[in-house]
Amino acid sequence: MAVPVLVLLIAAGCGSAGRQDPSSSAGPSTITEAYRAAHPTGNLPETLSTVEATLPGLAEELRASVTEGVPVVLPEALPQGLGLAAPFISIGNGSALPNPEVWDGGYRVAFTDGERLVTVAVNQIPLPGSGPWTTTTDRALGRDLRSRTDGQSLVLATETAGDWQVALVGIGFPPGWLGEFAASLEIAD
Repeated sequence: MAVPVLVLLIAAGCGSAGRQDPSSSAGPSTITEAYRAAHPTGNLPETLSTVEATLPGLAEELRASVTEGVPVVLPEALPQGLGLAAPFISIGNGSALPNPEVWDGGYRVAFTDGERLVTVAVNQIPLPGSGPWTTTTDRALGRDLRSRTDGQSLVLATETAGDWQVALVGIGFPPGWLGEFAASLEIAD
């Protein structure tokens, strides 16, 4: 009879091994922690790559897609190593966002070097980041830029004028680089 009791004790001990009190679980306790656990690189998608595209071709595609009166704003030229980002999974339902992404009255288009991301957005509401805007010495399209951050993204944006606003959202690029990129923006013919 001693053998069945010993087996029962061993089985009972095995059943409780590894169990933890739910309050001591290492899992995320807030939505923010859950997001960070699912996105270890922060706001950057897990994989970034480029697709073949030219700025004139991109301008033509945007012109055919955006609402009349919305300017097509793109850099004059892409810096070495930067290309149009392939569609990538970002915040949201887990499906890949189109790039460029167009909506009624605006659009955004993202560029990457494979590790960092910069997005040009026209009439994106709301803009990322939080807190007050800070004045900068940077300019784009003859307009002053203001900045704010969310800790990972640096946002440079104009005030709304002429029914449109342009913003740049940089992730991983230094502020000086983003300012130079902003200065290269032009309204595509």
